Amino acid sequence: MKENEITNDVEMTSETISGKKKSFWTKFFDKFDDIDRFLYGKRLKFFVWGTLLVLIIAPLLDELFGVSKDKITFYSTFLFFLFILALFISWISTWRDDEGNFTRKRMLFQIKMYFQSSSDFVKENKGKTINEYLYSFSLFLVIGSVCWKALQNVSVLIRKPIEALFGGRFEILRSFENITKHYYWIVLIIGILILAYLYYTDKNILKIIKKDFVSLLFNWRKNIKVGVIKTDNIGFVINAKNEQHVNSIIQNNQSELFKDLITSLQNWNPKNCYYEYEFQITLKKYLDKILPDALIEREKPVGSKEEFNRGRADIVIDDTILIELKRDPSAGAIQRAKGQIGQYAEIWKNKGPVILLLCNYDYEHAKASFTPVMTDLNKLDKNALTIVAKPK
Repeated sequence: MKENEITNDVEMTSETISGKKKSFWTKFFDKFDDIDRFLYGKRLKFFVWGTLLVLIIAPLLDELFGVSKDKITFYSTFLFFLFILALFISWISTWRDDEGNFTRKRMLFQIKMYFQSSSDFVKENKGKTINEYLYSFSLFLVIGSVCWKALQNVSVLIRKPIEALFGGRFEILRSFENITKHYYWIVLIIGILILAYLYYTDKNILKIIKKDFVSLLFNWRKNIKVGVIKTDNIGFVINAKNEQHVNSIIQNNQSELFKDLITSLQNWNPKNCYYEYEFQITLKKYLDKILPDALIEREKPVGSKEEFNRGRADIVIDDTILIELKRDPSAGAIQRAKGQIGQYAEIWKNKGPVILLLCNYDYEHAKASFTPVMTDLNKLDKNALTIVAKPK
C-alpha cells in the first residue's frame, strides 16, 4: 500500500464519519472544541492564575500606576469571564459524538464516565489517614474560597450592563456578590488554620504543600521521546501475554517509559469490563499506579483544525505515547479501527508511537486483521503498533 492510498483511506474514513455538510451549530461547537484542545490539562492552572490576576495582580497594577477607573482590573475580569464562558461551552461540546451531534448514546456514555470516575475517586481515597483527609479538605477550602471571591468580579461585570440596559435590580447576582464579599474569608481562614495545624503536627506537610502548588501553577513537563518501535520477526501485532513478544519489544527499544508500559500491559488483567469506557477507565487507573512519574491523560483532544484530524485519544502518556482501545472484533469495527489508527498515526507523526490496544480479541484473529495495515504504516515511518491484551 502506498502513502497516498493510506491518506485516501484516512480521508474516506473521515468523510464517512463527518457525513453531511456541517451546520452552523456544529461549526460553532467545533471552534470551542479547538479551544478545549488548547486548554486540555491546563484548565485548573489557568483558572487559578486568572483568579490571582483578577483579585491581586490587576488591582495592584491599577494602584501602582494610578490607572483611572481600575481599567486593568476591569479588562482582566472581562478576559476571565470569557475564559469561564469558553470552558462551559467546550464542556458542552464534549458531549457530542464523532459526527458532532448530541445523541442519547453519547450523553449516557458521558454520564457513565462521570459516575465511574467519581466512584473510583471515592474508592481511591478510602484508607487515607486523618491528616491526609484534612490536608485535601484544607486545600479545597483555600483554593475554593479564593476562586469563589474572584467570581464576584465576574458577577459585577455581568450584572451592571444588564441593569443598565433593562433597568431594575438583578437580585440573584447581587445576593451572590454579597455572599462572596462577606463570607468567603471565613472559609479561607478555616482552610489556613487547618494547614497551620498540620504544619505544626507534621513538618513534612510544608514539602507537600510546596510540591502541590508548584505542580498546579508551574507544571511544565519535558516531553520524553520514545523513538521508533523495533521488533524482531514478530511484526507489529504482538500479544501482551506472550513472554517472547514482550522480551522482543523490551530488548529492541531504549525508552524506559515505553518498556515500562509494555511490561505493565503484560500484567494488566481487567475484570468485569464490557464497554470500551470501562476498559479505558480501568487502564487509566492501573497506569497511574504503575507509572507514577508519568502524566496519564484520558480522552485527550488531538489533531489540528482540519476535519479529518479531529479526535480524542483514549489514553496519552507524557504527550508521547498515544493509546486507542478497541473491544469489538466484528468486521465493521475492525475496519473503523484501521481508519482511526491511520488518522492518529498521521496526526501524531514523530511525537511517539501510536498503539492500538485490543481488549477481548483473539490474538490470531487480530494478527490476521491488523498486520497488513501496521506493516504499511511502519514502512511509511508511521510509528504504530497493535497490542492484544486479552483478559485471562
